[in-house]
Amino acid sequence: MLEGDLASAEGYYLSVVNLPREQVDQELLGNAYAELGSVERMRGNLDAAVDYYRKALEINQALDRPEGVVIQHRNLGDIERGRGNLNAAKAYYKQALEIDEALGRKDGMATAYGNLGIIEKTRGNLDAAEAYHKQALEIDEALGRKEGMADNYGNLGVIEQTRGDLDAAEAYLQQALEFYKALGRKQGMAAAYGNLGGIEQTRGNLDAAEAYLQQALEFYKALGRKQGMAAAYGNLGGIEQTRGNLDAAEAYLQQSLELDKALGRKEGMADNYGNLGLVEQARGDLDAAEANHQQSLELNKALDRKEGMAAAYGNLGNIEQTRGNLDAAEAYHQQALALNKALGRKQGMAANYDNLGILEEQRGDMDAAIACWRKSYALYAEIGIPHMVERVAAWLRDAGAPVDGDAE
Repeated sequence: MLEGDLASAEGYYLSVVNLPREQVDQELLGNAYAELGSVERMRGNLDAAVDYYRKALEINQALDRPEGVVIQHRNLGDIERGRGNLNAAKAYYKQALEIDEALGRKDGMATAYGNLGIIEKTRGNLDAAEAYHKQALEIDEALGRKEGMADNYGNLGVIEQTRGDLDAAEAYLQQALEFYKALGRKQGMAAAYGNLGGIEQTRGNLDAAEAYLQQALEFYKALGRKQGMAAAYGNLGGIEQTRGNLDAAEAYLQQSLELDKALGRKEGMADNYGNLGLVEQARGDLDAAEANHQQSLELNKALDRKEGMAAAYGNLGNIEQTRGNLDAAEAYHQQALALNKALGRKQGMAANYDNLGILEEQRGDMDAAIACWRKSYALYAEIGIPHMVERVAAWLRDAGAPVDGDAE
């Protein structure tokens, strides 16, 4: 929705809430507050959105309208989730689920399971997240709810992407995209394009990744979805950083960070600080890089976001490695590896092993280096990242170790 449309909607709903109380139906008033909350949410004015949603919630509670109560619990949960307040978000989603279960409202239960799955994915509890999304998907398939099916396919794709199973992730995301296209649901299409871009970025297909991300960005701009714009700018920054276009990368990442700060979106801020740290590393400014990675780490710790913590530890390990502080570097890499193993993140584990291999090479222990690189080689081959497979294979050959694709 464009700003002009938002202003028009806002004007109408404000005219409702400004009527004398005796002249307005309470259910209509509750709906008006809810719609005003959605207007402010789309603008990124989250405090104002929360105030409106809470007014809508109070009215629906007073009217004993359980369906309206559920909707506002969801809305408030979505905002808290975006802010990184996962416990508060989970509490709202649980309240919604309890009401829907009591009413036997299966469509509402499916939505709640999906939201709880997103919470668990953010925390890095991928098996729990998968279980929630599959519960939601089973209900949506039985009900023939295509929009819900699309959302769950998309979320299952993100889980497989996190695990490093890129083919499975792509299959889920393509299913989601086909549903979104059939439904004409632009926000869902944007999310699917963004995640498919992430897969191509991981594979090293940067032009294909950029094309997907630019499609996502155009949809988010048209919809006025600042959170989606922030994510797209961040990922485009990552592509430019990989290409070595550091100024272009920094510009994208600063755009993303500015939006995430305005939205209070801590997860996005953490990712941007991490990526800005990589830009400074590439420039050789290790102190600036370290400061950014420490900011990222602190935010990820506050969110209990293990995937982000692992990335930050790995990046801090690389900084200490560059400085020649090998014991400190190893400690960071081992922390990252432990988290990635617990998450089942094969790509993260592969990166940790190849960094540990370089570290052992610096120490002069080539047997230990080769052992690490063999593990890294096997993981990259399993995930399907050809350019990384070739890079590690070259290290093994240079070390006099045959490459046969077998991990130790």
